[in-house]
Amino acid sequence: MTMQTARAGATTPRLDGENNDLVDTEGRPTRIGIVNLSKSTFGRHGARIREQDRMMSLIDKSYKPFSDPPDPELYAEIKPGTAGVLVHRVGAQTVTDTPVVTHPPRNNSDTAQNLADLQEKMGQGILEGFEIDSIFPPFQDAAKRAANGMWVLKGPLFDFQAYPDRPRKGNKSAATYKDEMQLHRIKQAERFPFMLESVDPRQIVWDETSVRNPAWVIHRYMMAKSAFTTKYPEWRASKTSEQNEWVVVDEYWSDTYRAVLGDDMFATYREEATGEKQNGVIKNIYGFIPFEIGFGPYGFAGGKPEEMTRSMLFFVEDELIEESRVASLKSWAMQLYGLPPFAAEDIDAFQNAMMQGPGAAVPVVVKAGEDIRRKAPFPLEMPRPPEWLDQYEADLASKIENRTVTSALTAGIHQPGTTSGIMSGIDVGQGKSILRPIVKKMNRHASRILNRCAYIHEFLIGEEISVWLDRAEGREMITLKHDSWKGVYHFNVDLEPVDPTRDDRRAMLGLNLFAQGILDPWTVLQEYLRHPDASGVIKRIIKWRVMNSPRFAMLLEKIAAEEAGFDQMLLAMEAAEELGEGGAGPESLGDFQIDDIAATGQTPDNPAGGEGDGASLLADFPTRGSVQGGDIANGAINNRQTMGAIQ
Repeated sequence: MTMQTARAGATTPRLDGENNDLVDTEGRPTRIGIVNLSKSTFGRHGARIREQDRMMSLIDKSYKPFSDPPDPELYAEIKPGTAGVLVHRVGAQTVTDTPVVTHPPRNNSDTAQNLADLQEKMGQGILEGFEIDSIFPPFQDAAKRAANGMWVLKGPLFDFQAYPDRPRKGNKSAATYKDEMQLHRIKQAERFPFMLESVDPRQIVWDETSVRNPAWVIHRYMMAKSAFTTKYPEWRASKTSEQNEWVVVDEYWSDTYRAVLGDDMFATYREEATGEKQNGVIKNIYGFIPFEIGFGPYGFAGGKPEEMTRSMLFFVEDELIEESRVASLKSWAMQLYGLPPFAAEDIDAFQNAMMQGPGAAVPVVVKAGEDIRRKAPFPLEMPRPPEWLDQYEADLASKIENRTVTSALTAGIHQPGTTSGIMSGIDVGQGKSILRPIVKKMNRHASRILNRCAYIHEFLIGEEISVWLDRAEGREMITLKHDSWKGVYHFNVDLEPVDPTRDDRRAMLGLNLFAQGILDPWTVLQEYLRHPDASGVIKRIIKWRVMNSPRFAMLLEKIAAEEAGFDQMLLAMEAAEELGEGGAGPESLGDFQIDDIAATGQTPDNPAGGEGDGASLLADFPTRGSVQGGDIANGAINNRQTMGAIQ
């Protein structure tokens, strides 16, 4: 797909010379400038990155609990994996897979409200697309990294090349063009175009003068040379990197410019939106830096990079390593106690048995005339692990939990010592208090990402887009025109998972306020019940009430009677109702009864009844069970059947 509107200023900048200028005469950063900026900033962030390396080693269990461990084939090192469980617990209690998206209408008109409902569905569909289309759901992964001190979301970006081009009308008939557009929308929805990924924070450096709104961000990562040259076929490695199998990639981003360098050399590629070949520093068509950088609640503002991005694991690093040591020692001790080595009287044989590990046996050499019973190997008496070791291990576990997040955050597990659901709810609330800053920041980032998606849709895509949205009633394709935004992007996203205790209290409060007439149904559904489609629910409730009303049943009766050719009888019934006492009742029409019509099919126009009669027509009418004329007259209409008939 190519951009609909040509972007101003998308000229190809010239390559800088090999001077040491940070910017060229037009204010663009030079190659040397970007290279020096990247190296110096990553150098200042060295301590931060090394600390994050250590914390990650606790999570992926690549750390070494012993500086000089015994033979690993005989004595395995036990690494409980507590750190990984902690960060995953934080992630699960920070972000849900069913976020609530809202977008307020421009005004109180029905048109504005309907548009806001559609925009909310589009935002919901985009978030679902991020989750499904990514290898790792970006917000869930970012939430886990938040526990480790820092998270980075890269995006939103738009995949112009993967998105299908809009069909051209030309001389096609209206029907043909309509069919092509419908197929186009389906292809659009299947090829989710927005890109968002959770990035390893160790790959990111930023303008330190303004962490909130940095002037630039550099993303550094490794890429196989074969893959890099496929993506950037005109790139040429420097003499120092010609033999390397991997390329160090630096992506430079500012609000105005962007660049890609491989091993400090500019990459040449085609710009996504225009398809024009670009080299060096080019215009950033997005107009914003596509990175959201957040810090966990364990760091300190205004400090060194490693102080700002402190992990919760930093405060229990020693305890986690000691936990591994204790678990390893217990394992070794139990092995030796349960399966002791055998040794002979000879000292060399004794040492040999110990070196061979638990259950090892040594050969016994018996000389002529010696008693073999005196030379037979015997099991060594190994001491049992001390009783205090178990208590020491429990104390370590308690310290780790108290210094990080309480296990009460694990939903659905009743904690020992709590006597009621209220106390459990208090424990959960206290445990979640430390996560509240992460939730708020993540919500803000998600909202800003959706706002930027809307901006990309309006100004860069230049046509309607379609996405899929999963609902309880089924899968729905949402289509929205690019000019429907009109520069108004006010998404609000709530990623916080469901808390049954808290949400029940909030729901009861909302329902009570509604009963008192203080709140409207939309606010109750949206804000207190956290329903993702409040407007849709209200519309369905109104529809259901209308279809269950007596007036609607009367309307259906009238329509059915007119279609059955009972116009005159209907008029007679209405006249009889107006007469009241002394006239014919609603179920009486002279010699004909409504029940008789249903049973025999006899009408004034068809006294014989039979094929094509009124009974057949009534039988086809969607009513409850077997059709009875009295049921129709009394308004006994089956809603479930009629709903489908009038949609």
